[in-house]
Amino acid sequence: LKENISNLILFSQNLGPRLPVERSSYTMVANPAGDGILMLGGFQNSNYSKEVYQMKCQKDGNKTKCHWTRFPNDLPTVRSGFTAFYVPEKSMQCDSI
Repeated sequence: LKENISNLILFSQNLGPRLPVERSSYTMVANPAGDGILMLGGFQNSNYSKEVYQMKCQKDGNKTKCHWTRFPNDLPTVRSGFTAFYVPEKSMQCDSI
């Protein structure tokens, strides 16, 4: 618990890159590869969004540089203020229903 708290304090002192768009009520999850995070949907300028953005970080010497890019897939419908989590495909193998 003590280590988690100090990691949280350290993380909160290091700001990441600005969000790619000003948006509220979006959801964030780890990306499928596990090497970044996804920003899903949200609310912007009186409109709901189905856009997905991805943030990845890379080491550059002693520093870590992070950047946002548009993810190649959108959500199937516009969404805001929802819960999401990634379920690996291998976890969904079913032989029968």
